[in-house]
Amino acid sequence: MEVCAKTLKRVTLKLGGNDACIVCHDVDIQKTAPAVMMAAFKNSGQICVASKRIDVHQSIYRPFLEAMASFTKSLKVGNPFDGDVDIGPIQNVMQFDNVRSFVDDCKTQGYNVAAETERPNPGKSYFI
Repeated sequence: MEVCAKTLKRVTLKLGGNDACIVCHDVDIQKTAPAVMMAAFKNSGQICVASKRIDVHQSIYRPFLEAMASFTKSLKVGNPFDGDVDIGPIQNVMQFDNVRSFVDDCKTQGYNVAAETERPNPGKSYFI
């Protein structure tokens, strides 16, 4: 900000943490969307650098959202020891309840859910 202020350049600073992913207008959507989603879902989203916010340039918002949703729907959720599984369970009931509360709050607030599938073994595991 200091460098930009000297010449009155406009700047947007992402200072809130939570590992924001910023997607510019000139990306290859079909190549970038899966990478962005895996940055959020790797290790069931339970790594310190997992993307928690995705800021997408407005000019590509709709096609990028569709590409992210399509990729997400293609992922297999289940027992990671099965071999062909992309996403395993949340680590414990406390974290599961925390993540589930985010999903439930989105639905309560009337937000659109772009990609959701049935949980494997509902009630018997910590799958989201």
